[in-house]
Amino acid sequence: MALIWSKECNGKSYEVRSAGLARRLYTDGVLHSAYHPDKPLTGSIWDLLLLPALFFPLEHFKRILVLGAGAGSILHLLNQYLNPQTIIAIDCDDIHLSVAKRFFAVRFKNVQLIHDDAIAWVQNYSGEPFDLIIEDLFVEEDGLPIRLMHDDVSWLDSMLNTLTEDGLLVINNGDISEARFTRAHLPRRKKIRQFSMPMLQNRVLAFPAEEKQNLQFQKNICELRLSNNIKQYTCRLLKTNSW
Repeated sequence: MALIWSKECNGKSYEVRSAGLARRLYTDGVLHSAYHPDKPLTGSIWDLLLLPALFFPLEHFKRILVLGAGAGSILHLLNQYLNPQTIIAIDCDDIHLSVAKRFFAVRFKNVQLIHDDAIAWVQNYSGEPFDLIIEDLFVEEDGLPIRLMHDDVSWLDSMLNTLTEDGLLVINNGDISEARFTRAHLPRRKKIRQFSMPMLQNRVLAFPAEEKQNLQFQKNICELRLSNNIKQYTCRLLKTNSW
């Protein structure tokens, strides 16, 4: 892909690369965000972060919180398929947010981009709860993405306390061991769905307040014409003590 922008700042290297209309953001060599104006589905991790919401009626999600916005790949998906009233998207890297607006067309009226420490923001939050929280907090270490709060039980409780009673928590785990920890320390949510795809080690876990039926999921993917796009993804229902 052609290099169209780069920046060195505070010991970090940022690059935006393009191939036709496609855009990718790399931070210290790690892919952080991908965007194509005509193809909202990315064929990568951001699709997995969207899929759990499709087990609900699409109008269910009025308020959404995204922790780890990057340059906004998931924001395009959420607006394209869920059409929420409000999305608050937080990232600790202001360059990511700048790239989101400049190169990734994140100019939605319902999206509020916040440059802040997402963990502190949630722990200090006392406002209206959210119908959906997506946690995608990673840092780069030796060219690899490392999840920030992979072994912090209090962090999991903080996110649950920021949800509505029938809200959905979605967490991107870097690998199966991180997913096991997350699964084991959320006893308040007994029904769990795990999403994965062959080319990624990531395991996305979804924690609804109650089990949702496959019928709603099938209805949504048909209405949204996504049936042919999601065949590469794997979804497992994990019951209590299924690990």
